[in-house]
Amino acid sequence: NDFQRKLAGLGIAKEDFLVGIHPGCISSRAWDEDKFALVIEGLQNKFQAKVVLTGGPQERAKGEKISSLCRQKPVNLIEKTTIPEMMALIKRLNIYIGADTGPTHIAAALGTPVLLIILGKNVKPVRWGSYNSQHLIIYAHPQAKCPLYCDSGRCKETYCSQVITPEIVLSAAQQLREGKSHDRSDWQRLSLNVCLIFDQANKARAEKVALELDNKGYHAVLFESKDLVGVKGIKRFLRLIETENILVLHQLGKKHAFWTRLANLLSGIYTTNATVLAKGYTENEDLLKKYSETFQKSLF
Repeated sequence: NDFQRKLAGLGIAKEDFLVGIHPGCISSRAWDEDKFALVIEGLQNKFQAKVVLTGGPQERAKGEKISSLCRQKPVNLIEKTTIPEMMALIKRLNIYIGADTGPTHIAAALGTPVLLIILGKNVKPVRWGSYNSQHLIIYAHPQAKCPLYCDSGRCKETYCSQVITPEIVLSAAQQLREGKSHDRSDWQRLSLNVCLIFDQANKARAEKVALELDNKGYHAVLFESKDLVGVKGIKRFLRLIETENILVLHQLGKKHAFWTRLANLLSGIYTTNATVLAKGYTENEDLLKKYSETFQKSLF
């Protein structure tokens, strides 16, 4: 068809391994141009891939900067495709790389393998995972240890962008090429960061739960309930929620429960993510199911 001929005119053959990169995102923090350029060079060298840049007017400057940093230029199709052509291009791709933006979800719907880069703390894989395609998600948190309220569409800080390296993205692209994919259990693992709130009577139980979660790939931190008490305690705890990107508060005992409930309420005002509160624990309880159900109930 006409679009296939257009691609052929740009030096893209049917047999080429084709990777598309959508470098921008209006509502979320976008990855850095120099890192995208290194990924492009890695794709060209390791996969012998052809790389195309996609996007609209808001990606123009970013695309030009990326191209200027590449020794072997990608095919820059930013602002050069109609919507039907954009969809045909995405369907043709062997791998699509982008942030949480419209074309990413189009790629998932079309069955194109997706590499989703998430920098914003407010974008949770458990809510925004790519449902219909092979995909891998690279999420910057809590490894970034960012202490700031996440205004990811405007933020210029580098906590999140530094923690995701070109090597991590290239490794994920290789895994996609080998057929690997995330599923719903991975979305939970990446999203449901847990703070276990304990008192001295159940400290050993809290440590055991933390170890179990860690062994399953979850991020869990411990916090003693007495340290929550008072204004200073609440402020310290809210900073912990922000820095560790906590989504689930799990109170194992009953001491100082008022302060836990207060912190849970205040998280919706003073931290990026409103936390959800899980209570109690019994032996052999399926904690992951407990956390997931608690989170799902909070959405309605």
